[in-house]
Amino acid sequence: MNRSDGSPTLMNSAGTTRDPSFDLCVVGAGISGLSLAHYAGSAGLRVLLLEKSGEPGGCFASAIIDGPCNSRGWLELGAHTCYNSYLNFVSLLEDLQLLGQTCPRRGLGFRVMDGGELRTIASCLDYWELFRSLPQLIFERRKNNTVNSFYSHVIGRKNCQRVLIPMLNAVASQDTRDFPADELLKWRHERRKDVYRSFAISGGLQSVASALVKNKNITSKFGIEVSSVEQRREHYVVESTRGETFHGKAVAVATPPDQAAHILTKDFSGVADLLSKIEIRRVRSIGLIFRGELPAIPRVAGIVLPEGPCFSAVSSDAFSVAGKRAFAFHFNGDSEGGEGDLEHACRILGVSRRDVESVRVTYHYLPALRQGHAELVIRLDKQLWNSDVLLVGNYLGGLSIEDCVSRSRSEYQRLSLS
Repeated sequence: MNRSDGSPTLMNSAGTTRDPSFDLCVVGAGISGLSLAHYAGSAGLRVLLLEKSGEPGGCFASAIIDGPCNSRGWLELGAHTCYNSYLNFVSLLEDLQLLGQTCPRRGLGFRVMDGGELRTIASCLDYWELFRSLPQLIFERRKNNTVNSFYSHVIGRKNCQRVLIPMLNAVASQDTRDFPADELLKWRHERRKDVYRSFAISGGLQSVASALVKNKNITSKFGIEVSSVEQRREHYVVESTRGETFHGKAVAVATPPDQAAHILTKDFSGVADLLSKIEIRRVRSIGLIFRGELPAIPRVAGIVLPEGPCFSAVSSDAFSVAGKRAFAFHFNGDSEGGEGDLEHACRILGVSRRDVESVRVTYHYLPALRQGHAELVIRLDKQLWNSDVLLVGNYLGGLSIEDCVSRSRSEYQRLSLS
């Protein structure tokens, strides 16, 4: 049975016609859910976006730094760097008319905290071991190797343990030794030559999230925690923990895999079982804005922290504001937080708590990838291929911004073909 415009209507259990409220319900408003909602909304679909927190963005969280004479900067609390090889993300910015807000990152390097001293990455390397090991790169293959096993062979065990793994841990905010070696450090050959090679968005990445929800075809509801998704004949019912129900012809789950497993367990137990096999790490990010220039601390992109509960401290120095410094410290979310985080951060920088002007705390969730993960994703896709249930997130195609947006684009294309 079709409506007058040719699109299908649905029948409820009493056999009467029922038109669901939305074409697509998206659960989760991180960059994966937001980009999927954008693709669908821009194609004219009616989209409902549900998010349990009070604002969109997820890892696109930014803190504004107010400086003198109305000057402003920003500190990224989650994702922080974009590249002109992120073709789908750049196209998204183009759609939002935000390419004019891109700005090049200053060429600041990372330092490694080694024995209480900030050192350059180059100074931490054992070059004799590096040159002796590099020929192994010809024979060693990333596939079926872990990060630890592969890079211990091609750059040397000491260089791997002392330098590379702490750097990768800083990127993923977790221990990456057992990650599949082919899941990290992806090389993207194509680039947009009209865009800065490495760039940020003026005002922070959170401004991208804010722009994405302004699509006229997207209805956003915040403070809504979803408890389940059920299939009712030809449409889906999304129920919140407060008992609210929302109806859609299709549904997309853009939450961490453990939450997605819980949401889908009732009518999609096979998918939920696969999702439950993916380990998750919670990251607690502490954004600190400091009064003064902190002259004892060199200007850096960030600090790699090989020891302790904190993996890295990423700075705002690339877009500095006069009279202010700011760092985002990324902690193991399972460690004890509170005042201990602030004390630890100040101790690393060698500053006093009196220097802290403001603090902002956010939480993010990242997958702990293991051998066989790619095959698990293939099994997930096979189970969902003929359905109107979409899965997006940083655990499916990769951890980067581009990986998330690319997965959302491919899932939208699957929906449009169904």
